[in-house]
Amino acid sequence: MTNLSKILIFGKQNVGKSAVFNMLVGKKIAMTLDHPGITRDILAERVDLENTSFLLMDSAGIILSNDEKNRELENLSIKKTENSLKEASLVLFVIDGSEDLTLIDHHCLKILQKTKKTYVVLLNKGDKTKIGDGYWFFEKRKIKTIVTSAVHGRGKEEILSTIESLLKKKENYEKTSENQRYKSDNVKSKYPTIVLLGKPNVGKSSILNCLLKKEQNIISPIPGTTREAVSHEFIFEKSTFIMTDTAGVRKKHAITEIIEKEMVKNTMNAIKKATIIGIVFDINEEKIHDQDITLAMYAFNDLYKPTIIIWNKIDLLKDITVKKKIAKLTEPYAYFFSNLPETFVSSITKKGIENIPPLLKKTIALLDQKIDIGIIDTTIKNSIDQKIIVKNKQKLKIFKTTIIENFPLTICITTNEKNFFDPSILSFLTKQIRKKIDLFGIPIRWVVK
Repeated sequence: MTNLSKILIFGKQNVGKSAVFNMLVGKKIAMTLDHPGITRDILAERVDLENTSFLLMDSAGIILSNDEKNRELENLSIKKTENSLKEASLVLFVIDGSEDLTLIDHHCLKILQKTKKTYVVLLNKGDKTKIGDGYWFFEKRKIKTIVTSAVHGRGKEEILSTIESLLKKKENYEKTSENQRYKSDNVKSKYPTIVLLGKPNVGKSSILNCLLKKEQNIISPIPGTTREAVSHEFIFEKSTFIMTDTAGVRKKHAITEIIEKEMVKNTMNAIKKATIIGIVFDINEEKIHDQDITLAMYAFNDLYKPTIIIWNKIDLLKDITVKKKIAKLTEPYAYFFSNLPETFVSSITKKGIENIPPLLKKTIALLDQKIDIGIIDTTIKNSIDQKIIVKNKQKLKIFKTTIIENFPLTICITTNEKNFFDPSILSFLTKQIRKKIDLFGIPIRWVVK
């Protein structure tokens, strides 16, 4: 999907691979807890240096376990890590520098040596007073070894410098792109980011795998399989999107474990960075759960994120048409859903999956469209003449209407009576503008002064 060199962070569980990942990308993306097995999917993030760009990947830790309960997911995670090793241009082999090499470390080394990949050893937790035998083991074999402390940022510059040097030798790197258009929460991205949301086990990972046409994310009937926001590049008709799968969010009272609390926090951060939100619902549910609709409204109404609806599992629908089932599910929230485009899919049979990319492309086009402020200004003034004069005899003047921001679409009204523009009036104006301009799925933010 991308021409960038791939660099994989590899090693056993709980040696700080995710902390190294966060340190090198310069922000907290991977979850870091003192608990083994947090990372399951392969996390990937583009890193841009002065002369080099690459795709950094965090992986699930290798483990030798007899735990029957988690064996299925562990095996899937390890298989995915081994597949990623094959794709990597360079491997960062992380071990716990505060302890001696273990049986699992040697097992990881054997896996790595079989691939014949170039690798650099990172002795993490180098801030500890005790230093294990790992440094001498690898130095003796003339393997590039860097002592680091990811938590404290120690060794970052040396790691990045080493990566840059090795990639230049391979002559397989890409110049940093200046084409950065889509932004949110001060984060700029070359491509629009699509974040899939929905409750656990609704089929988000399956939908993403269908779009990517490979088993990129781990899928399992066990709710909570996806723990972190996992992103992948997806290309459709020469348009590139960053597709992000997220952990399902449950009701607050159902969230007890610290791991799940971190999962929710990770998902909420992904929402803030999104260009478009794709809310995934199970069409077979008896009703839309409060948590799901609250999340959807939060994204659209509060964060002003363009939103599409994806109804999954249509293959399981029986004794009722799709149209009637949707009408039943959305009836309590009819106005909200009337403003959002929707599509119907089955991640099992793959029916309807082909309709998602065109819908995303159309939503991006609406987001990018050049809007005639004259149409907005006229619509507002005509609507106010019809609506407000009837409610209040005081003369209202609108001095100016401007678009002060495109992402999100932000309309500013300068007036002599800002108190006129309460939420009900702004909702009315939004509805009138939507009649004149195609903004299907695009939220409008209002500023009145």
